[in-house]
Amino acid sequence: MRRFADASIRLKLIFAMALVTVLALLLSAVALGAYEVVTFRRALEQKLTIIADIVGRNCQAALAFGTPKDAGELLAALEAEPAVEIAAIYDRTGRLFASYNAPRHARLTAPSTPAPTGVRFESGALIVARRIVLDGDLLGTVYIRSGLDELAGRMRLFGLVVLATLTGCGLLAFVVSARLQRWIAAPILDLAHTARLVTSERNFALRATPAGGDEVGALVEDFNRMLVEIEHQDQRLRANQEDLEFQVANRTSELVASNGQLVASVRRAERHAGQIAQLTDLGQFLQSCQSAEEIFGVVQRGLQRLFPSDSGGLAVLRASGNLLETMATWGPTAPRQRVFGPGECWAFRRGRPHLVEERDSPLRCAHLVPEDGAVSICVPMMAQGDNLGILQFNFSSVDDQEPAEENRLESTRARLAVALAEHIGLALANLRLREALRNQSIVDPLTGLFNRRYLEQTLERECRRAVRADRPLSVIMLDVDHFKRFNDAWGHEGGDAVLKELAGLLRRTFRGEDVSCRYGGEEFVVVLADASLTVGQERAEQLRRQVGELSVRLRGEAMGAITVSLGLAALPEHGVTPDALLAAADSALYEAKRAGRDRVMCAPVDPEAALNALPVS
Repeated sequence: MRRFADASIRLKLIFAMALVTVLALLLSAVALGAYEVVTFRRALEQKLTIIADIVGRNCQAALAFGTPKDAGELLAALEAEPAVEIAAIYDRTGRLFASYNAPRHARLTAPSTPAPTGVRFESGALIVARRIVLDGDLLGTVYIRSGLDELAGRMRLFGLVVLATLTGCGLLAFVVSARLQRWIAAPILDLAHTARLVTSERNFALRATPAGGDEVGALVEDFNRMLVEIEHQDQRLRANQEDLEFQVANRTSELVASNGQLVASVRRAERHAGQIAQLTDLGQFLQSCQSAEEIFGVVQRGLQRLFPSDSGGLAVLRASGNLLETMATWGPTAPRQRVFGPGECWAFRRGRPHLVEERDSPLRCAHLVPEDGAVSICVPMMAQGDNLGILQFNFSSVDDQEPAEENRLESTRARLAVALAEHIGLALANLRLREALRNQSIVDPLTGLFNRRYLEQTLERECRRAVRADRPLSVIMLDVDHFKRFNDAWGHEGGDAVLKELAGLLRRTFRGEDVSCRYGGEEFVVVLADASLTVGQERAEQLRRQVGELSVRLRGEAMGAITVSLGLAALPEHGVTPDALLAAADSALYEAKRAGRDRVMCAPVDPEAALNALPVS
């Protein structure tokens, strides 16, 4: 393909004309060949069908009187048809009655059973099967198989004729196209020769010879007009070149002077790019932190790398809002003042970065000591409109790599400090928001206890731990007796007061590793880790007595005695899954209510069920 692309246009035109001629003849030959095949096959089908019908009628008597010899003599007459390879007569039961094999096909045998009636081509042969019917009665079937040797001979002869015709026409087309291509190729070659001369000699005064009014002639005229325009442009370019050379000489001296400034700027840009990469990496770490301690550790390590020659500290506003406490420091001269008030920092009070470059400046923050250095900047950490603290930097000296006009709040170090404060403030705000959302999702807002969602998660984990460690676990479910009485007498405010007082008692009574939850309405669930059924029953009874001693008051009035009913279940006596334990405790709770309330009931223990509930090791 590459050689054809590099060939001359003459050869391409000759080849194209000859190829089109040969392709046209070849397509015509294919069409004629296909027509010849289809015509021959149709004629052969008609011929064999007629022969089969004649043989069938002549064999009616032989089939009727059961004389295979007569039928065989009739089939032997098919020797006059050289195309017939096999012929056979079958009686009405499908049994072979008489057959014939052409001498050239003695190895072929007739099928043992009659073929389906009809005409079909199979395995390079034409097969015809026709029924023999006399007065509406089926006497048998005639089968004739004919070869396609005649068709193959015809197609070989046809192929030779087509090949000879294609060869002759191809040569003729080659000779004719070789003469015709001159009318197209000569003007184009002349144009190419002129273009080469213009390129090699750079003589734009040359012109190509006109070639007539066709498309090639139009191309030659456009090429000559282009040369005229290029000649004019070349003259103008030569005039401008002299002026440009003078300007280049002047600009070269200016560029040499600017090169020094550019090198310094590139060095600063490289340093800034490294700082930005570290800042991006630090921001990703901050957003991945899951606790304030992780944030402080990331800040201390990251800022030591970003500011290796400087010192500083991170001060966070306490929850009380009256003190700032330094939680992370770095550098050799870290801030000495670890706890100070918000009013002692100008940056925190103004909500804007505050830079001081003199130790005796009247605007120096009160929390700074002389050891903190002369140049310091405090940056407030603002997030979502709240000031979370400050980021303090003690610069050891003025950065010599910064331009003089940028050695203040516009310097790279100052901008980097502001960006760091934004990242850290956002990380702290996001952490607090996540903690608040988590508390809202697992804490009941009325009682302050964990909610049912937290219970389901925790109980699943505790059950698995207890089973793995082979330790006991108890579940207490309690319900306030006659809770509706408090709502009816004191309204929902009275019912809420009872629930809050009971929640406070649960927090005071049980251990830190135990889990107290509001299960729903006036129902509560307590999960006792490492508590057997006996210990759980003792703790439940103790809780019942303490509830009876509660005195709830609303608007200065006593609301009356409070009692609770408690149901107890334990692992593994009542199951090893949260659903089994809660179901057993709930059943025991309702049993306590049916027994008269204000009592503790333990779910009945089924030793066999408890044994089956244990996991198989």
